[in-house]
Amino acid sequence: MEEEPVKCFEAGETVVRRDVHRSGRVWSEQALRVLLDSTEALVTACPPGAQAVWPSLYAKARADGDPSVRTEAFDAMATGEWELGPGCGRRPSCCCGSRRQRGSASTPSSRPTG
Repeated sequence: MEEEPVKCFEAGETVVRRDVHRSGRVWSEQALRVLLDSTEALVTACPPGAQAVWPSLYAKARADGDPSVRTEAFDAMATGEWELGPGCGRRPSCCCGSRRQRGSASTPSSRPTG
């Protein structure tokens, strides 16, 4: 089977990272800015305040600083029952994914769906 060509993103373009539960439901989405896209890696950054969509319990745990609520969020994920809610990144972060990992993890978009 022939592989499809990998989409290359321009530096500065917005992509959305989606974490997908084994059931196929979206667990989270986060808007990221492309720093570099090469044949070896896709390097992105998440600036503070970047739009995100997280499970509501997880977002509450982050807002309240209550780790027990975060545990509830992961319990909900295990059962496949959760509601998504808006969130935003607090700290800057950088992600680097190898070309092999890129599959459908990042797709061009102006903001997370949700």
